[in-house]
Amino acid sequence: MALDGLSSEQHEVCFELYHDPHAAVRVRNRIHKAQEHFKEEMVGQRFPNAHKVESMIKLHAIYQTNVVRLGDDETSGSGVFPVASRINHSCVPNLQIHYIPETRKLVAHAVLHVNKGEELTINYSLKVWIPRKQRTDVFGRRSFRCACRACTGPQAAASESRREMMLELEFDLAAFDRPDRYTPHIGTPRTPQQALEVGEDLIDLLRAEGIADQGLQKA
Repeated sequence: MALDGLSSEQHEVCFELYHDPHAAVRVRNRIHKAQEHFKEEMVGQRFPNAHKVESMIKLHAIYQTNVVRLGDDETSGSGVFPVASRINHSCVPNLQIHYIPETRKLVAHAVLHVNKGEELTINYSLKVWIPRKQRTDVFGRRSFRCACRACTGPQAAASESRREMMLELEFDLAAFDRPDRYTPHIGTPRTPQQALEVGEDLIDLLRAEGIADQGLQKA
């Protein structure tokens, strides 16, 4: 989010986004610690006034609460968007978002059938199928509790079992594709045919879990 390049109207919309109060507390503590740390080194220099500091705290809290990843890995960047940042999370989302650098637009595509009146959801994690014990880190940073069918209800245990298997299969494929980076183990495919079979097993689990994306639809 390039705040300096926003119009006054866009700036106002940004600051109207909800932010988790706990995130503001964490940011405030870090800023105060930094001020204390540099106070002796910056003798004679003025720190930002209290009003500006509070604006910085709120902006960072808004960012931490509403950040949207622009790709599938940590290097893809992230941003805050007036509409997409208000879409709720689901571990079985019916939307997939995609950032187009050329137009600087974030677009959303339905990857599951959406019934009339059904809430539109996206996934806040980098990977859709990670197990719950890893998803809770995302929940904690944004201070919410997920109540989707993968987290609650009679199917939650079966969902967690499938997701743990998906994570293992994903690692098997990664070890096959990048043996220089990942240590092969007993389940690692040894041939392209075996890797294809592992990929098909992963797709079957994704479909059983009800997870879809544009790539899976073409598989």
